[in-house]
Amino acid sequence: GDPLLSYQYSFTEKFVAIKNDYALTALPGVFFIYDYSPFMVERKDQSRSFLGYLTRVFAIVGGMYKLSGLLDAALFRYSAFRRRQSAAGTGDGR
Repeated sequence: GDPLLSYQYSFTEKFVAIKNDYALTALPGVFFIYDYSPFMVERKDQSRSFLGYLTRVFAIVGGMYKLSGLLDAALFRYSAFRRRQSAAGTGDGR
């Protein structure tokens, strides 16, 4: 696509309270000090190929599969731990 040109500016704000030590030497008032940092952003929208789209879909599906396997293993180990713990607590020798 066509490049989109955008200009953005950033600024910083600072507040300093006057302490009692400097009450006689500090000037009361409001002071504005500007320090602009302009920069230009150029953004290009490019369409992805079908192969790139397919790769991203398979990566997401594979990640979900792996995460569900890890969750299943963790829940299985936790339930086995709880079963061993409850069997040891009953004292019937199971």
